[in-house]
Amino acid sequence: APGGMSASAASLEQSISELDAAGLAPDCLAKLLARQPRALPPLLSHSPAALLAALRDTKGLPPAAQLIAAEPLLLTLDDVKLRAALDYLEPFVCAANRSAAEFVARQPQALLWRAEASSPVLETLREMGLDQRAVDRVSRWSPARQLASGDGARRSLSWLGRTLGLDAAALGRLVASFPPVVGLEPARLAASHAFLASEAGEAAAAAAL
Repeated sequence: APGGMSASAASLEQSISELDAAGLAPDCLAKLLARQPRALPPLLSHSPAALLAALRDTKGLPPAAQLIAAEPLLLTLDDVKLRAALDYLEPFVCAANRSAAEFVARQPQALLWRAEASSPVLETLREMGLDQRAVDRVSRWSPARQLASGDGARRSLSWLGRTLGLDAAALGRLVASFPPVVGLEPARLAASHAFLASEAGEAAAAAAL
């Protein structure tokens, strides 16, 4: 606001204060945000107080500051999303006689796993025009739930489309036959393509990919 602090600056100041009170010092927070800039926007728009309280009140979890230091993107959650994430994880860990909280204590990034229907990777596949069979195949590939963003899948599929001349239908067939391709970076795909092309020719390289 003119002559005063903007709303986002005020929100950030409040967020820093609340995180400091939870044990995450401002200098440590600055290093985390430099490492993971996508954790910053939530601090500009709303207070992390509800998330911090929910983390504190969940039996079996380490201190909130410890979890956030291990996975800064936890700051993108709120208390409702945290509880939903814990509920989502419970069936996957109960078979091992462990609670979701115990599992998260070892793997804080698990709180970012999504139900298949809301996975950003699957949303990206739909946006790029891939058919439901490809989406379903990726939804059953469990590492897809660990990806908090669909940007990597978009880069990989865009590279494949440009390099191999594949349209959405062909990309869908490729993804359905080999779901992990959505998690491969273009540099790795390019290296594999170059090697195959040098050994077996361009047509064979395209077919192998």
